[in-house]
Amino acid sequence: MIGKTALGLAILLASLAISPAATAETAEILDAYLWKKRLFFVFGDQTSRFELNEQLARLSRDPAGLKERDLEVFVGEARKRVDILGTRLSPRTLRNHLGLPATGFAVALVGKDGGVKMRSTTPVPLQTDLYTLIDAMPMRQQEMRRQTGGSEMGGSNTGMN
Repeated sequence: MIGKTALGLAILLASLAISPAATAETAEILDAYLWKKRLFFVFGDQTSRFELNEQLARLSRDPAGLKERDLEVFVGEARKRVDILGTRLSPRTLRNHLGLPATGFAVALVGKDGGVKMRSTTPVPLQTDLYTLIDAMPMRQQEMRRQTGGSEMGGSNTGMN
């Protein structure tokens, strides 16, 4: 009996492992957004339906704010694959890649440089948390100066980030 239990546990653990190839594929797909878009991933499952709906409602109330910050939103639900540039990735693979818990509600913000800038297991307020974080980033500061027609330094672009 113990042998069957141990074998079952080993099979379960093996099925939960994320292959290095899946992680490499995920990184390659997300690299297509480098220096172009910020990515905001929202994950939920049956145990976190309220949080998922709350976050999606917050996002849907401000499409202009998302667009202004070059923010692309991806939603991953338990059994639904996430379509990123025509490739369908499992939420589990994405969660693992982003360093998020395997289940429950979670969000992650990925900057234009490809780095994870924020992780949360509770819904994130847009104005006070998400936008404040993004607007403080050096690249976003540069974008805001360009949008207003220049900077204090005569509108020069040094290219430094």
